[in-house]
Amino acid sequence: RCKQCDLQGQDLTGKDLRGVVLVGTNLRQANLENVDLTGSDLSEANLRWVNLRGANLTRAKLVGVDLVLANLRGADLTGADLSAADLRWANLTNARVRMADLTEVNLRWSNLTKVDLFRSDLTGANLSGSNLTSSDLSGANLSDADLSKVDLRAVRLKGTRFCQTKMSGGEK
Repeated sequence: RCKQCDLQGQDLTGKDLRGVVLVGTNLRQANLENVDLTGSDLSEANLRWVNLRGANLTRAKLVGVDLVLANLRGADLTGADLSAADLRWANLTNARVRMADLTEVNLRWSNLTKVDLFRSDLTGANLSGSNLTSSDLSGANLSDADLSKVDLRAVRLKGTRFCQTKMSGGEK
């Protein structure tokens, strides 16, 4: 348990941090590559410029986190709660984000190439300018989401819900 701790720039590569509480913690520029954060609570944490490549964030609570410019390439966020998180310019290439809560998340200009977003809730999400090439949005909820200038080439959309979704100027 480490509420509002300062772990900026720390190298925690490969650590087992399952179930840890890091609410409001400063992890800016930390290296969390291949870390297991299953079921952890990182709500309101500063994860700007963090390396979470290959990390396991299954069922993690990441409400309101700052993940601007974060590297989440190949990370597993299955069932995670990322509501109201800021992921502008983040790299989520090949990430697994199945059945996750992404309501009101900011993914503007993020790289979401080959991301598995199966049955995720993206209600009110801002994905403008993002690259979703070859991603799976099957069964996802994109109600009230902003997909303007989004690259949707080869995206799987079977059963995806579009209700008042903003879509303009992107590749369709």
